[in-house]
Amino acid sequence: GLGSTESNEIIYFDEDTTSHASLIQDVNNLSYVSNKNQEKISLTTLDIFLAKNPQQKSIDYIKVDTEGYEYDVLLGCKDTIKLERPKFIHIEFNWHQLIKSQTLYSFSLLLKGYNPYQVLPNSLIKRDPLDPISNIYSYSNFIFIREDISL
Repeated sequence: GLGSTESNEIIYFDEDTTSHASLIQDVNNLSYVSNKNQEKISLTTLDIFLAKNPQQKSIDYIKVDTEGYEYDVLLGCKDTIKLERPKFIHIEFNWHQLIKSQTLYSFSLLLKGYNPYQVLPNSLIKRDPLDPISNIYSYSNFIFIREDISL
């Protein structure tokens, strides 16, 4: 798995609904999650992974859907983002971020030089990370688009 550092962590999961597996035990407080099982896993960072696998040429798009661990994964690819300057960084944003006290603003501070857009079925809507109403914690996806790219 990917995270902010190389470490061993516990992943919590339910064998019947593995799509809700998470490294955050508190997600069990959400009504739709019942991660009864746990297992120790190894984490690395995207920065370390890419350094060990230099055959990767360039990165245009990063997508992170890690049930509340998105911010941690992005912390672990700060060098990659700085050096590669991917065009798009796509995250899932839902109740998990609320549990971890993360906001669209906290992501925007980490992703300087990118503008956040909410992903909708047929469009993208630019969101202001300083506007509290932009924190849509209900099954949302946001894509951070590099500032020099026009839509």
